Amino acid sequence: MANDSSTHYGKSYFDNRIRIHHDGDILNIHAIAIPMFERHTGENMFNLITTFFDIICPTWRTKLIGIGSDGENTMTGHLQGVVTRMEQAADHEIYRVWCGLHQLDLVMKRGYSGLMDGELVSILIALVTYLRAQPNLIADMRATCPKFSTRWIIMGTVARWLLEHRVRIFQHFTAESTKSTNVNPPSWWWVVIAGLSALTEYVNIVFIKLQSKDLLISQQASEL
Repeated sequence: MANDSSTHYGKSYFDNRIRIHHDGDILNIHAIAIPMFERHTGENMFNLITTFFDIICPTWRTKLIGIGSDGENTMTGHLQGVVTRMEQAADHEIYRVWCGLHQLDLVMKRGYSGLMDGELVSILIALVTYLRAQPNLIADMRATCPKFSTRWIIMGTVARWLLEHRVRIFQHFTAESTKSTNVNPPSWWWVVIAGLSALTEYVNIVFIKLQSKDLLISQQASEL
């Protein structure tokens, strides 16, 4: 069983996937994306999972053999984490697997957030929000700045887009300097973004390759 909580188009949900071994075959099933209306605490997520499984498979506690998750404390915390709670609910010992991609994502997210004492990300958020709200600039460039996130490959995508359109952005701020000084990044910020963009080119290759269908198939074959 693999679980993950996320937000899509402003809607919070808890995603559940199940891998079942049946008659010599391994079946990968995307079971359900459960809407989450409460906080993403270990207790709330555990209650969502167990309620769902109690309905579709009341004997799941005797059949559960492993759980995969990322390394967030709400998932793996030794007292209140979802995996810990599921382990305690199962009738026997289970395998605990930490997703390598999620681990890398969490490391990069923490790295981004700590750059320049958090100032780099705060400036980036303000800049992206501003650029996405400028219809005339968007029409002139014929391009819209991507939405920002520190997750997965999005940071690299945004940084690369900003560098590709930096000249027009500089021109815009020169013309609008009296109106938008508070979101105009300082010179040092662009230097760091350039370095970050170069780094994420290599990191994103890892993300993309590890998420590829061919690699997933080869991993499943090796397990068989």
